[in-house]
Amino acid sequence: MSLDSYIASNRARAEQAANDAEAAANSISESLVYKNAGNYLDNASDGGEAIQDAIDDLPAKGGKIIIPADGPDDGVDTNGKTLSEDGVWKIRKPIMVDKPGVTIEGEAHGTMDINQDASSGTVLLTPDSSATISKMFHFTSCGGCAMRDMRLDGGTGGIANGNVNYGIEIDNEKSDAIFPFLLDNVYVAHQNLANLRLNGVNGIPNIVKVSNSTLTDCSGANIVVDEAASFSRLQLNNITSSLSGRLLDLQDEISDVLVNNTLISANQNATTVDAFRINANIDSLYLNNIYEAGYDNSFLKVESGATIEAGGISNTYVTGMGRQNYFIDNQGSIKDFDLGSGIRVKNLTGSKYNNFKNDINNTSRITIGGLGYNGSNDPSSAGDWNGNGEEGVRVLWDNRGYPTIAEYVDGTWYNRTL
Repeated sequence: MSLDSYIASNRARAEQAANDAEAAANSISESLVYKNAGNYLDNASDGGEAIQDAIDDLPAKGGKIIIPADGPDDGVDTNGKTLSEDGVWKIRKPIMVDKPGVTIEGEAHGTMDINQDASSGTVLLTPDSSATISKMFHFTSCGGCAMRDMRLDGGTGGIANGNVNYGIEIDNEKSDAIFPFLLDNVYVAHQNLANLRLNGVNGIPNIVKVSNSTLTDCSGANIVVDEAASFSRLQLNNITSSLSGRLLDLQDEISDVLVNNTLISANQNATTVDAFRINANIDSLYLNNIYEAGYDNSFLKVESGATIEAGGISNTYVTGMGRQNYFIDNQGSIKDFDLGSGIRVKNLTGSKYNNFKNDINNTSRITIGGLGYNGSNDPSSAGDWNGNGEEGVRVLWDNRGYPTIAEYVDGTWYNRTL
């Protein structure tokens, strides 16, 4: 075969492969079901009812609901204000999602102006004129569901005076997996008890991911995990949490929590002001690249009876602004935990061990800046670190009045007196 024939043959095969790929992509696209909530307004009393009708019209396998930025409702009374133009979707009762594979998608990250006189983007709003509702969205029995690109607003400018208890509730009451759930580019505000509630009771492993979102103006906690052994993993990335109580209130067992690239600022009038509260057993907690300012109690609080089995904090800056007491308030049990590099605390009232309340001895195998502590025991023979060496870990212990560093290398502890 000549070179020209060879090139032409390969070009033909490449073009055929491209055509086949395009045909396959078109086939997949055509199999997806899209419903525009705007097409359901004729028989609906308001935008919320139209959204529910669109969800109900999806097949059992799910699909995508598009909520346009130009909503149908105006005149929504919010904290004494009335929106002066159309543009919001009025939510007066919980919107139920009970199918797998459902994505609720707006056209833009919703905003309202400072006086709540106008909106832009996709805004879902509960009016003050409505009775308080339990939640804006309720996801159940819906593996692979997602929400993105919108604002959910409880309908008031007051931190504790919203018209909704929970902005989004995810549960598992039908014994079907919610695996995974994604919340992306969503602004959730002005809910009474929590902006996001994870509440599952059937023990099925799940992953919940929240990214590129703002959770704000909630007097309870921005994220509450309760009755949720089924929610095995919670991952937060690029989150802004402000003008609220806790970012995370963990009230029931969960496997793993990972929080990365997060800004937390507090309202000094909030009633619950630990950034992270652990009141249950957790396998691992990792917090990285966090900036937090203005809490009264602590950055991380572990309640009595609660346990963190492993984890760490790194690249984190915490300032109490003259009000916060402790970086970590450990009243439970923390094990195999690393306070790594890049941690800075400022203007906190506690002082010992990076503001670690109740002293370092309340923990097992914690490292601060790469250094562990083993009391008066040589880790090669006794203490928490005995039998728990990790390659390269360094442990300080008191050798009858002589501070001694033990380093674990290739399965052996080597001591060096300071």
